[in-house]
Amino acid sequence: MSLNGALISAVTGLGAQSNAMGAISENIANSQTIGYKDVGTDFSTLINVSGSQIGGGVTSTPVVDAAHAGTVQNSSVSTNLAISNQGFFAVSQVTGFNGTTPTFAAQNVFTRAGDFALNKSGYMVNGSGNYLNGYPYANGTPTIGNLQPIQINNQSSPPQQTTAITYAANLPAQAVPAGSPLTVVPGTAPGPGVGQALAPTQVSFIDAQGVSHLVNVQWTANSNNDFTGTFTSSDPAVSLDAGVSFGSAPTNTVSADFQFSSATGALVAITPNGAANNSPVQMNGAATMPLGITLGTLGGAANVAQPITMNFGTYGAPGTLTNNAGTAVSFVSAQGDGLAPGNFTGVTVNSQGLVTASYDNGSHKTLYQVPLAVFTNPNGLNPQNGNVFAATQDSGNANVELAGSNGAGTLVGSATEASTVDIAQEFTKLIQTQNAYSANSKVITTANQMFQVTNQMVQ
Repeated sequence: MSLNGALISAVTGLGAQSNAMGAISENIANSQTIGYKDVGTDFSTLINVSGSQIGGGVTSTPVVDAAHAGTVQNSSVSTNLAISNQGFFAVSQVTGFNGTTPTFAAQNVFTRAGDFALNKSGYMVNGSGNYLNGYPYANGTPTIGNLQPIQINNQSSPPQQTTAITYAANLPAQAVPAGSPLTVVPGTAPGPGVGQALAPTQVSFIDAQGVSHLVNVQWTANSNNDFTGTFTSSDPAVSLDAGVSFGSAPTNTVSADFQFSSATGALVAITPNGAANNSPVQMNGAATMPLGITLGTLGGAANVAQPITMNFGTYGAPGTLTNNAGTAVSFVSAQGDGLAPGNFTGVTVNSQGLVTASYDNGSHKTLYQVPLAVFTNPNGLNPQNGNVFAATQDSGNANVELAGSNGAGTLVGSATEASTVDIAQEFTKLIQTQNAYSANSKVITTANQMFQVTNQMVQ
C-alpha cells in the first residue's frame, strides 16, 4: 500500500468511526424511548488492487437489532401493552383528517412501542402517534382479516332484563305450629323466636328498560320439613303468575309447597298451589320454578310478559335452599342475572389480546382482538421515524397471527417494553470509537508529515 493509500484508508476510518459515533449517540438519546431497538455498527473492509499495489479502507453500516426484546416493565395504564417473545404491533399512520375523522395510510407499519392510550376520539394511540390495529370481535370470535384501527366508543352499556334469580337460604328444621309465619333474618345469626312475623325477603329483578322491581318472598311452616313459599309484590307495575307450572291468571300473589329431606335437609320436591296439575315436581338436579312476571306498562306497551326462572340450587350442593337446624329463616342471597344501564369506565387487554370495555353496572364487552405481526427475518425490517418499521424484501411479508399462536408471542397488559439500550455498553463503545477515531487521525497526521519529508527531499 502506498503512502497515499494509507492516507485514504485513514480517511475512510474516520468516516466509519463517525458513523459509529452517530449510532452510539442515537442509542443514548433513546435510552428511555419505549420499545426502542438499539442500533449497532457493522464494519467491512474495502480492498482496491491495482497492479502490485493493494489499497483499501473500511466502510460501516448501521444495524438495527429489531428482534432484541427489551425488559417488560409494569405500568398503571390499563391500555399499555408489552409483547413477550416474538412479534410486533400492526399500527396505522395518519395521513390527514376528514373533519374530525382521521384518514390512514394504506400500508401498515410495525412497532414494539406499546404505550397506547385512548385519545379523545376513542382510538388507541401510542406516544409516537401510531394507531393500534385489531380485529373486530363479536359472538365470541374475531373477524380474521379485517384489520382496522381500534376505536372504543364511550357509550353506555344497555340494560339486560332478568331471566333467572338464584335464591339461597336455610329454613329451620324444628317442628313448628302449622301455618306460623317464620322470621326472616339476613346472614346466619340466630333470629327471634318462631311466630314473629318480620319483613319478608326481598328479591329484585330488572326489566327490559333497566328499571328495578321488588318481589317479596315469605316462608310459612306447614310441618316438619314442609314449607309454603309465597311470592308477592306491592309494586303497582308488577303482576305475578306462576308460569307453566302454576297455570293461574296474573295476580299479585302466587305460592308453592316446598318439601325437604328429613335426613339431609335438601330440597326434594316443589308442589305448585292452585295449578291444574299440582303433583309434586321431584328434584334430582337443579331445583327451579318458573315465575311469570307481567309489567303493566313498559316502553308504551301494556301487559308485557317477563318470565323468570327461580333457581333454588342443585340437589345436595352448597349455596341452595336448605332445611337445617335453626329457629329462623337464615337468608343467604338472591342473585339475578339482570343489569341496569351502565356507564363506560375503562378498557383492559388480556394476554390473548382481547380488548374489553368495562361498565359501572358490572358488565364487560369484548370489542376487538389485537393480533401480532411475525416476520421470518425481523432484522431485515426498515426503521422509520416514529419508532416504527416497514416490511422489506429482506424481512419478508408480515404474518399476522393471534397472540400465542403460530410463533407469535403473548401480550402483557398494563405494561410496556423498555428500550434495549444498555448505557454501560454504549459508554464502552464510546471509548473504543473515540480511540479508533484518534488512531485514524494520527495516521493522517503521520502520513502528512511523511509527505512533507518527501517534499523537502525534492527541494
